[in-house]
Amino acid sequence: MFPTIHLVLPSYAVFAVIGGIVAFSFLYVRTKIFDIDKLDYIKMFVICVLFGFLGSRIVYFLSRLTWLANHYSLHNIFSIIIDGGFVYYGGLIGVLIGVKIYCGIKKLNYLPIKNMIAPAIPLFHAFGRIGCFMAGCCFGSRLEKPLVVFDTFVLYRVPVQLIEVLFEFILFLIIYVSQKKYEKFDWLKIYLITYALFRFVIEFLRGDTIRGIIFGISTSQIISILFLTYYLILFLKRKRCE
Repeated sequence: MFPTIHLVLPSYAVFAVIGGIVAFSFLYVRTKIFDIDKLDYIKMFVICVLFGFLGSRIVYFLSRLTWLANHYSLHNIFSIIIDGGFVYYGGLIGVLIGVKIYCGIKKLNYLPIKNMIAPAIPLFHAFGRIGCFMAGCCFGSRLEKPLVVFDTFVLYRVPVQLIEVLFEFILFLIIYVSQKKYEKFDWLKIYLITYALFRFVIEFLRGDTIRGIIFGISTSQIISILFLTYYLILFLKRKRCE
């Protein structure tokens, strides 16, 4: 990043920070709408950042277990722990755990907080995916079609990062606008189901194997299946009770 002025900045980290600042500011304004104490929000945000960071690193480590099994050494283990990457789903799960724990400790109503943060999640992630594109990670599979980008290795690839950026921004706008009319809906659940479906499909267009492949499907596809299965079970239980 900025090679002409000899300034090296990690693109992903820069855009993740920008996304975090935008999400924080967006949610700070919404605290008044959802009647959330601003100090509670700030504390919860800090906890979510910590849990999100840990979650993303833990899931990254788990996604590399198959590789570690074939390249086992203490050096490789510590290399992954110290210099490893981040997995969005791990960060998302960490954030959700952080929110749940804080709401439980402070005895806060969980639903309005879920709805408050729902549009901020795809908003943040959109910036993160821009960072992925700039850094050249999370790239698409090789393809010679009109909808491709030209990378530094003289290969055509599906621009999965940009596709996801567009999807996330659209999802953010849909949730944000629709909340005003359907404020009692569980918008976090709607986001998780929608994103899980999208992520499961777009993973087939990815070209990086570092994300972890088990039995032909990626770590993120496995997590998507778990999310969808969880909500399907809840739906069937609710129908049975009716």
